[in-house]
Amino acid sequence: MIAFVAIGILAGTLSFAIALILGASFWFALLLYSLVGAASVLGAAVIYVFRGKRGSRGADTWQDVPLAENDGPSVPEPELPAAYLAQRGMRILAVDDDPIILGLIPRIAAEIGCSDTTISSSGAQALSFLEQSSRPFDCLLLDINMPGMDGIELCGRIRRIPAYRDTPIIMLTAMQDFDFLDRAFRAGASDYITKPFDVIAFGTCLRNVQDRILLDQVDTPVKDAGIGDAGWTVPAPGSLPGVESLIEHEALQNYLVRLSGVALSQAYVMAVEVQHPAGLMDAPVALAPVVVAINNLFTKQPCVMSYIGDGRFVLVSSGVNLPDSAGLERAIEDELHGMGGFGDAVADSGVTVSVGLAVRPGRDRTHRAKLAIENALFVSGHHPSVSKVARG
Repeated sequence: MIAFVAIGILAGTLSFAIALILGASFWFALLLYSLVGAASVLGAAVIYVFRGKRGSRGADTWQDVPLAENDGPSVPEPELPAAYLAQRGMRILAVDDDPIILGLIPRIAAEIGCSDTTISSSGAQALSFLEQSSRPFDCLLLDINMPGMDGIELCGRIRRIPAYRDTPIIMLTAMQDFDFLDRAFRAGASDYITKPFDVIAFGTCLRNVQDRILLDQVDTPVKDAGIGDAGWTVPAPGSLPGVESLIEHEALQNYLVRLSGVALSQAYVMAVEVQHPAGLMDAPVALAPVVVAINNLFTKQPCVMSYIGDGRFVLVSSGVNLPDSAGLERAIEDELHGMGGFGDAVADSGVTVSVGLAVRPGRDRTHRAKLAIENALFVSGHHPSVSKVARG
C-alpha cells in the first residue's frame, strides 16, 4: 500500500536530514536514507504479506506486480491499446541499478492502477526488453547514473527506435546538476524528477502521463490531419542529424519547470515566427532549415526549442544578459544563406523570420512555463522588427 511506502520514504528522509545536521557527508546521509527507508518498507511489506495470506489477494495489490528483472507481462494482451490501459493501466519499464528503487516503483505504479511494470537493472537489458516486447511500453523511467550505458545515452538510443519516438520518458535520478538536466532533455527526455522523490507527487506524475496517453489516442486522427499547419513542413524532434535542441513542446514546458538556482535566474524565453509572404501559400515551406540555423547559433550555450504551430517556435536558452532579438534575426538570415541549397529554398520562398524580445521566467513552479511562454508570444506579436530572409 502507498501508506507504508510513504512511511519508508519519511523514515529515510528523517534519517537523511538528521545525518546531515550531525555533520555527516552527503553520500553517507544518502546511504543511511536508503538503508533506513528500505528497512521500513520491507518491514511493512512483511506485515502486509502475512496479512495477505490470511485474506484474499485482489488483483490491485502490489503482490501481483511482476518484480523479477526478467519477468515479462504474463497476462493476455487485448488488441486495442486503449482497452489495455483501461484494464491494466499503462505498461511501464523502469531502469535503475538500485534494487530499492526497482522495488518501490512497481508498488507505486500499482497504487494508481498500473499493474504491468517491468524492471531492468541496466541499459543493455532494457534495450533487450524493448526489442523482445510483443507490444510497446507506454512509459519509460530511466536512472542516469548507471554503470556501462548511462540513462542519457539510453534515452537517445530509445528515441531512435521508431516505436518509441513519442513515448513518455521520465528521468528519475539523483543527478541535480543543470548539465545533466539539459543533456537529458536534448536526448529526448519528457520530464526529469530528482531523488529522493515524493511518493505521492511521483504517483500523480504517472497518473498524469497515463491520462495524456489516453487523450493522445483519442486525438490521434486530428493530430495526423495537420490542422492549422497546412503551409508548413515541420521536422519531428530527433529527425534532423546533429540537431538535439528541437524537443516536444510538453518537454520544453517541463524543462522550464525543472530549472532552479543559477540556471533559472539566467534562463530566458523567446518566440521565433516564420511568416509566409502575403497572398503566397502555393506550397508548404520546410521549416527544417530554420531549425538548423537556430541550432547552429546556440552551440556555445544551452538551448532547447519546440514548435507550437502556425510557423512559430518557442526557444529557451540562458545568459547573464538578454540577447538582441534584431541581431538574432540577422544571424538567422546569414545562417540560412550560408547553407547553400538547403537554406536557399527557404530564402527563395520569400518567407520572413521574426524574433520576439526575450523574457525571464518567474520563480513560481506552478505557472512558470505557461506564463513565460505566453509573455514571450505576447511581446513577439508586438515586436516591430521583421527580418526578410530573401535578400534583394
